[in-house]
Amino acid sequence: MTPLAIGPLDPPARFVGFVERHLDALRRDAALVVGAGHDPDEIYPEVLTEVACWWGWLEWIEQHLHRPQLPEACLRRAFTRRALRWRRAQLWPVELDVWLSD
Repeated sequence: MTPLAIGPLDPPARFVGFVERHLDALRRDAALVVGAGHDPDEIYPEVLTEVACWWGWLEWIEQHLHRPQLPEACLRRAFTRRALRWRRAQLWPVELDVWLSD
């Protein structure tokens, strides 16, 4: 049995350029979401992974349907989704004051 050839594993050059252009801002935004006590790596790698999964479609739509801002819009939506999911997963301390009626 011969091994399955899946092609090159390097990401497309346009995706690499896209990441290079947006990485600093993405890290800054992730740091704002998670705050000082957490690592922004908890959010932004997942965002880039999500965009990478859609990259082929994004490029096709961008080129054939003339939607040049589509990758950036996808990045913003993915970031918003991941940031909200991260915030919901956090346990925030709650202080309660109990008042007795006597």
